[in-house]
Amino acid sequence: MFESRRGFCEHYASAFAVMMRAAGVPSRIVLGYQGGEFNPMGDYMIVRQSDAHAWNEVWFEGRGWMRVDPTAAVAPERIEMGVADSLFDGIGMEWGLTAPSVFLHQMQLSLDALNAKWNDWVLGYGPDKQNEFMQMLGMDDPSWRKMMLTLVAIVIALVLLVSAILALRYRPPPRDRAAVLYQRFVEKTGFELDIGESPDAFAIRVGTESELRPDIIHNITGTYLEARYGDVDPVALQRLEVQVAAIL
Repeated sequence: MFESRRGFCEHYASAFAVMMRAAGVPSRIVLGYQGGEFNPMGDYMIVRQSDAHAWNEVWFEGRGWMRVDPTAAVAPERIEMGVADSLFDGIGMEWGLTAPSVFLHQMQLSLDALNAKWNDWVLGYGPDKQNEFMQMLGMDDPSWRKMMLTLVAIVIALVLLVSAILALRYRPPPRDRAAVLYQRFVEKTGFELDIGESPDAFAIRVGTESELRPDIIHNITGTYLEARYGDVDPVALQRLEVQVAAIL
């Protein structure tokens, strides 16, 4: 007050109260918040510690306590806009502050909205939120039986959904056309493939026991190996179809 004449709002408010009392006018300091910021992501007002402010009230006979803000002339826009919004309107430069990136500020608003939803629906979940949630599900007068049935239905739906996702993700790939034709050929021989038995080993084993001629069995086996594991050759697949179809 007598030396640097600099300070923040609480310094000015305390000095103003001292001067008013010295002049015989009752005065007191009021601490609170001034301004704020509207968060469109969550449709609510954000009041930060940076919005804290100090001002005065003085007493007048016949009028009572009247509000007086000694620092209102410094940045009157802050009352309407709040600290955060005023930074983007050029006022922050007058205060010696650098306005942050608009994108980063929007990210902060989004995180603040998520945090508010978490506090509201998880940490602050109670009877009021339960009734609100039940009304969203179409139950205006929820009872414990309705809530139990709803919970069971939700659990069953989640289990079915997860099962369907896992079935689609981990289902075996469809067998190609050559493998289907070879399986049809194996069935026509009257024998079954042993576990781990290769087509060549199957042809040797069945060639001596099957009613089919060994040359037919070996020809079909060779065509299958060419169509299944060789270069992509539609002619080999067509030849395999003809050979398998020729077996009665």
